Amino acid sequence: MPVKVLASRGQVASGSYADIADGIYFAANNGAHVINMSLGGPSSSTTLQDAVAYAYNQGVTIVCSAGNGGVGAPASFPAAYNAYCIAVAATRYDKGQGRLLHYRQLCGRRCARR
Repeated sequence: MPVKVLASRGQVASGSYADIADGIYFAANNGAHVINMSLGGPSSSTTLQDAVAYAYNQGVTIVCSAGNGGVGAPASFPAAYNAYCIAVAATRYDKGQGRLLHYRQLCGRRCARR
């Protein structure tokens, strides 16, 4: 079930945490088993946290992009809500840390590696 929560403005996708939360509630209330979000923002939001908590409590598995801010960048949300979300990040072909991601901050040793 694709649920679009961001609007495209040229090469940039934009929207609000309220838009994302609406999509999460929609998916959780309409039978989603997994919600995958390849998006994120720089700050926490009660609206967004409540939505992921709701979906989690409905039995939905929530997978989120860890972010592309680089090592030492602030945590990306909703991935930073680690009580509810599984944060995922990329590794290079040689299993090294990718250049643009929040690998250490969100994943550390918990991220799956091949």
